[in-house]
Amino acid sequence: REPYLSMVSHSGVSGVHVWVDLWANSRNQAIPELNGADADKRIQRLSDEAEALARHGLDFYLCIMTSAIPSDHPAFLADPARRGAPYRDSVGMERQHVLCSSHEAVRAAHEQALEYVFRNVPKAAGALFIVGGEGYMHCHSRPYGRFEGTSSCPRCAVLDPSTAVAEWINHAAAAVKRTGDRKIVFAWPYSAFTWSGKDRAQVRWIERLSDDVRVLSNFDTGSPDPQNGAGVYFYDYNIKSVGPTETFRQQTAALARRGRKIFAKVE
Repeated sequence: REPYLSMVSHSGVSGVHVWVDLWANSRNQAIPELNGADADKRIQRLSDEAEALARHGLDFYLCIMTSAIPSDHPAFLADPARRGAPYRDSVGMERQHVLCSSHEAVRAAHEQALEYVFRNVPKAAGALFIVGGEGYMHCHSRPYGRFEGTSSCPRCAVLDPSTAVAEWINHAAAAVKRTGDRKIVFAWPYSAFTWSGKDRAQVRWIERLSDDVRVLSNFDTGSPDPQNGAGVYFYDYNIKSVGPTETFRQQTAALARRGRKIFAKVE
C-alpha cells in the first residue's frame, strides 16, 4: 500500500476524500442516543488513514454524511420535538425523519459530534458537506409530503431556506474550525434546487455564508437542456454539457463579489 500512495502523490494528486457517517463515527452529550456503538474503533481507523496519507504529502478530507432515521428512533422517543421533516427517496422506503435542523439540542449534537471527529483525527485537512438534497441532512434537504411553507417540518416551515441552510453549514464549519483554524471546510450545494427554488444558483445562500465556508460546486451541472424543452436541466455530469454552466457562472460571480474563489467539482 505504501508504494501505491507514493505513486499517487508523485502523480500530482494532493489529497483524497472519504465518506464518513457522522453518527457511526462520533460521540456527543446533547443527544447520546445518536452515539455510534463502535465509534472509538472507527475513528481510530480514520486517524490511522490520515497518518498514512500524510506520510506521502496527501491531504485527507472527510465528507460528512448524516441520514434520516426511523420515526421510532430512541433520539425521537426521548424528545419528539427533535423529529424534523419526513424523508423518503424511494418507493416503499420506511417512513423516516431527519433531525430538526433548527432544534437547539440537534444543533448542539452535530457540533459536538464534529468536534469529536476532528479532534480525534488531527491529521485531517478538513471537511466536505453536501448541503443540497442529500448528504449533511437538514429540514430543507428534500422535505416529503404535502405541506405549507418551505418544509414539512412544522418548526422549519416558516424559515427562509437560503438563510436556514447557510446558518446550518456556518455552525458546522465553526465546529470544525474549533479543532484547528487551518482546517478547510467546503460546502457543496449538490441538488440544492430542492430548497433554493427559482434561485437555482443559490446566490442568496452564498451571500449568507461565513468566511469559514468555501464553496465547491458542479462545473457542468444546472443549465437547461435546449433540446428537450422547458423544465429539463443538465444533471449529474451530462456529456452534452461541457461547462461552465450558467449556474456555475452565477455562483462564481456571487463569490467574486465577496472577494472569494469557487472550487469546481468535475467528474
